[in-house]
Amino acid sequence: PDLYDLLGDAYSEAKDYAQAEIAYRKAVAGDPDDPGHRHGLAQALMAQEKYAEALTQFQKLSQLEPGTAENYLRISQLARRLGRFEQAQSSLQRAKQLAPGNLEVLYNEALLYEDQGRYGDAVKVLTDGIAGIKSQAGGTRNSNALAILYGQLGRAFREQHDYSAAVDTYEAMAKLGPDSEKRARMLLSDTYRRSGDIDRAIAEAKNGLEESPKDPGLTVALAMLYGEKTDTAKATELLRGLLRGNDEDQQIYIDIAQVQERGRKYTE
Repeated sequence: PDLYDLLGDAYSEAKDYAQAEIAYRKAVAGDPDDPGHRHGLAQALMAQEKYAEALTQFQKLSQLEPGTAENYLRISQLARRLGRFEQAQSSLQRAKQLAPGNLEVLYNEALLYEDQGRYGDAVKVLTDGIAGIKSQAGGTRNSNALAILYGQLGRAFREQHDYSAAVDTYEAMAKLGPDSEKRARMLLSDTYRRSGDIDRAIAEAKNGLEESPKDPGLTVALAMLYGEKTDTAKATELLRGLLRGNDEDQQIYIDIAQVQERGRKYTE
């Protein structure tokens, strides 16, 4: 079993998850009470999007390791993907009992509420989580965790069409550091676009591009916004600047065609 487990690890490293699954199954068959073999099998199944089978393995792991919060978290994630919301909720509650204050558990609780359309509950969970981090000694230095929670909180507000609250959330996210600011500017631009304020969306995209002038994602985002305003010349100029004469140009040409179509430049 240990050799099959190592073989499964090797296949997993090579991203050959089908072969990894076969190896881990043999390890589990040889030693079904070893949780390590079953963890490998569960992960290989998840990598292949065999969610129902992976769920079965994590349920067995929860019996072998009843005090491990991660098993219940994975059960919740898989049950949510399968639309089994009651099972997802009960497993998440057990994970919270075993790991109170765990940020990954909190984040997945918010995702579960959003999948059910319970955006108000998601907002509360995320807001409480952000407040909890800030209340800790040196909590504001935990910028990565805060950025993830702010990003999801802004999304929950957008789904409620509360664009003003989403803007405030992303502005707070932008203050966490350069990486967070770059992401926040893109989210702010997209939020203004969704609310119908294309001019503000363009302004945010331009601000982001001033900070990172060579960022292709920001360049495309700004070009597509110009396209929405049917400013085809500006959009095309920005996009043509990204052409490099290689296979990656394919998507750029598609983007150029889209903004030209919006501008009724059909021949071009």
